[in-house]
Amino acid sequence: MAGYLPKNDAEFVNWATNFTNMLPANMAAVGLVQADVDPIEAQMTAFSLAVTDQIGKQAMARAAVEDKKTQRDALEALVRPLVRRIQNHPGMTDELRGILGLTIPSGGMQFPTAAGSDVPSVFLETKPGQVIVHFGTDASNEQHNGKPSWARGCQIYRKKAGESDFSMIAYDTASPYVDTVSGTAVDATYKVAYRGTRETDLGPMSPEMTIAAGG
Repeated sequence: MAGYLPKNDAEFVNWATNFTNMLPANMAAVGLVQADVDPIEAQMTAFSLAVTDQIGKQAMARAAVEDKKTQRDALEALVRPLVRRIQNHPGMTDELRGILGLTIPSGGMQFPTAAGSDVPSVFLETKPGQVIVHFGTDASNEQHNGKPSWARGCQIYRKKAGESDFSMIAYDTASPYVDTVSGTAVDATYKVAYRGTRETDLGPMSPEMTIAAGG
């Protein structure tokens, strides 16, 4: 006997609506009174509201899933190029990859790990508040400048007048490096050293060069 009730909720709402609309006019014919019909009409209203609420929440859930997917795609689009960038940085290590949850390569391109004996040349230029440090095989001519095959870049050191020792201010893989020197003009001395894959793979220091900076 229960087979006449639709399995689908929306179809059941339509069936129940028709049933509760048609029954009152025919109660006497089947021996019913209003008290028999009132509970069904009340429950019909409650069920219809519940179905409408479910449909709305399902639509919201689908929208939430789509929004989540969109936001994830946007996050991945930002993360992936940044990870590629830092994976290729000479400062990256397998230990740091593990800390960051990145893939630790088992092979791939290998770089020399021993420092060479090449001494870089240095050429300095100034602009207001800046010292432009050119470094490499031909620091005074960037069109012909380069670095030895073993070197990934250069570590750059600076000592201002009045300071007792040099401080490393940067590691750069491409010449030139722009050093910001603000405040009163002061003599600044620079030197650089080629660096390989590891921080300890340092070649000989270049000759020192001094220039008036800042101002």
